[in-house]
Amino acid sequence: MSIEIDKLSKILYNEHMKYKMIGLDLDGTLLKDDKSVDAQTKEYLETLSANGVHIVPITGRPFSGIPDCVRNIKGVDYIIANNGSKTVLNSTNETLFSLAMNNATSKRVIEAVKQTGAIFEVFLNHYGYCEKYVFDHYKEVYTGTVLGDYIFSSRKQVDNLMILFDDKNAEADEVFIICKNGNDREKIKAQTDKISGIQYCMLADRFLEITRGGTDKGTALEMLCNHLKIELEEVIAFGDGENDLQFLDKAGTAIAMGNAGDIVKAQADIITDTNNNQGVLKALKNLIGT
Repeated sequence: MSIEIDKLSKILYNEHMKYKMIGLDLDGTLLKDDKSVDAQTKEYLETLSANGVHIVPITGRPFSGIPDCVRNIKGVDYIIANNGSKTVLNSTNETLFSLAMNNATSKRVIEAVKQTGAIFEVFLNHYGYCEKYVFDHYKEVYTGTVLGDYIFSSRKQVDNLMILFDDKNAEADEVFIICKNGNDREKIKAQTDKISGIQYCMLADRFLEITRGGTDKGTALEMLCNHLKIELEEVIAFGDGENDLQFLDKAGTAIAMGNAGDIVKAQADIITDTNNNQGVLKALKNLIGT
């Protein structure tokens, strides 16, 4: 597929259509199930970028877990990671915005979750950190899988998570917990509900995320738009999961993937094809043209 830049520029900047940012969830959205980016989608996104449109991955992954096939897309200058806790400059790995829990709150959350005996990890400084029993669990379950490749490239094993926070500047982006069942979730919430300034987010049925209150992809998107002087109405957002709801709600045009859950589809302006069948590309071509 070849796109004429001059032709596309006229479409993008006519009086009816002034899109200035494409916000893209990764897993289940831009990434196919094999964790690659469709070649034609990449080419189209790079053409949009050449016409001044910002291409922004917005993901629950830590920055270290962003695959090269995403980071190497021309025009990906900013990445919103950890479900909005970190906004990072792609070229330098520097943090532009942080919505992390402060040091004291981070330690209180970790101590409380530890008491439940849960399998969990802590994200800070672009990586996930976990103790040996968690890393052993990952090796047992995920070795030799596509998900394992992602986990082992973005996690580090430590003897004791609390040691990380001896540095008073250390702040957790999130605490990520693997729950066995609903009782597990309620036990963890009961153990942490007296800690002020935090919030919970369920991811699928088994995962619980604890972050600083008010942290989500939508808040981070708004902060980046303010920084770039872009109106939210000028943003097209793509997502498939419940952690995408806030940024889909903020964007001027919200697009749900064909593989998205019903809650996500109900909030979207447009429902496109699946992540494995060029859903992002098809929606953009319908909105902007070829």
